[in-house]
Amino acid sequence: MNKKVCHITSLHQRNDSRVFQKECLSLSKHYDVSLVVYDGKGNEKIEDVNIFDAYDESKDEATSRIKGLLVRPFKVLKVAKKINADIYHFHDPELIFISLYLRMRGKKVFYDIHENLPLQIMNKDWLPPVLRKPISILFTFLEYVCCRFFSGTFVPQPSMVTKYLKYNVNTNLVANFSNWPVNRSGIGKGDNSRPVLFHGGSLSAERGLFNMLDLAYLGKDSIELHLAGGFKSESVREKALQHPGWKYTKYFGVIDSNKVRECYQNSDFGIILYNNVGQYYLSYAIKLFEYMANGKPTIMPNFGEWVSFNEQYQAGINVNVLEPKSILNEILSLFSDTPRYNVLAMNGAEAIENKLTWDSQVKNLIKGYNFND
Repeated sequence: MNKKVCHITSLHQRNDSRVFQKECLSLSKHYDVSLVVYDGKGNEKIEDVNIFDAYDESKDEATSRIKGLLVRPFKVLKVAKKINADIYHFHDPELIFISLYLRMRGKKVFYDIHENLPLQIMNKDWLPPVLRKPISILFTFLEYVCCRFFSGTFVPQPSMVTKYLKYNVNTNLVANFSNWPVNRSGIGKGDNSRPVLFHGGSLSAERGLFNMLDLAYLGKDSIELHLAGGFKSESVREKALQHPGWKYTKYFGVIDSNKVRECYQNSDFGIILYNNVGQYYLSYAIKLFEYMANGKPTIMPNFGEWVSFNEQYQAGINVNVLEPKSILNEILSLFSDTPRYNVLAMNGAEAIENKLTWDSQVKNLIKGYNFND
């Protein structure tokens, strides 16, 4: 009989790329997998994964950020306990304390650390600036203490492995490599007279939204910018709509994976113009690997780990994200140099197919689960 594995999240959607599409579906080939969510969409079974919704619409659910932080974990815990899994795998920092409770009850418990939160806290605009550093330090200490009690941790960035190995010896890399098959038919340029740049994912200042809009405005006669994804906040959306580059940008909104694939097919470049704040110097972004899997060279930052990554895989070009004129010139130069363009496109696709494989990360998950068994 397969072991029962229960993934728990209070903040991610049930179809989340990392939590469900990659981890849960892949692990369901080896374990009896359940997923506890908090999204108000009810219980269901998708493929071999049983999804349980901890949201109770019959009661007044917390709407404020603080109230939600106090309510959600306990609602999730109530459902998770009923599953009585052998292994619990949680995805949100707010679930640390209820996960410690599960550990105290003798369960194997794993912490999936999606981001370097102490760094990200420094850029949370909903936190008063004076509180960001103290909260960041406090959370660093909390992780340092709590991770020692968990059965293991999983991290998405190679450099994070070094940090969390000091907290827990069973720390494994589970990178956000694409689980899509390489789109051989899509490798190379789309059928466009001028370069089309596509960015899929959350839209915010730190994730380079306004850098991209600056580029769209400067290159309004020579490039096209296509965006998909949700805005970080209503204020970011309003600011974007007022930007002169917005009228030269095609926005698809929040779209499903089939539409995303269509956007890749119709584009020539993937674009990532993150600002050098928080953890955005780290290069292992989901969208980078999806661009590569779809055979599109990536326009990426020229700081942090982005440089060494591209030196190794030669899958795009590094640019100064704050210099739209320079970025525009480099894009147009690469677009007109078809042999070089094709080499970069093929390099990315082959790296995903042969080196940066999702199957290798599934093995890391199972390795972590089996540690000390």
